[in-house]
Amino acid sequence: MRKVSKILLDSILGPLIVGISGTLIAGVVSWIKAGSLANWLEQTHGWMWVLFIFIFIGCFIIALIRKRIRGIRECESRRGLYPSVISSPWGYREVEEIRHAEVIWKILAPNPSIIQSAISYEKALSSTAPESIEIDVPPRCPHCKTKLEEKQRIIGGYRWICVGCGFSKNNKESFYKEADRAKRLAEAKLEKVVS
Repeated sequence: MRKVSKILLDSILGPLIVGISGTLIAGVVSWIKAGSLANWLEQTHGWMWVLFIFIFIGCFIIALIRKRIRGIRECESRRGLYPSVISSPWGYREVEEIRHAEVIWKILAPNPSIIQSAISYEKALSSTAPESIEIDVPPRCPHCKTKLEEKQRIIGGYRWICVGCGFSKNNKESFYKEADRAKRLAEAKLEKVVS
């Protein structure tokens, strides 16, 4: 479908618009040379002005949409895979799940060292510093807990889609911006538990 629309825009619609607008511009120039500008403005039919304005606005809108689509494709190709959580020496474990922006975010905390875990697991858990936690990206679907996919929208913002159940959500911010907010909420929650 994308190839067909690209062929239509590049091979058929683009030259057609250039041909029509070129003809209109040539006609305007010849009318201006033949008489005064006032005579030309009086002789030009209203439908010609409307047609010329629609063609100009159409070309402008098509150019903006194509530029936005190219930008989205470049951004998605540069993004690649999600960066993984920076690993601690003993790895991470899931501590809890929180809901933020209508999806589920998993809170990860560093595993206690072998010495700490030998002393007391509960004591090691309570000694987890709030700033040491991480948020697992991408978030999970609130219905089936499948990892969500993120696609940038043409009109701005992002669409989060679940491949498991079809859940979708529009959001102004990306996974990473919302993950930062979810991390702040999780840190505040952990500070209440620790203190």
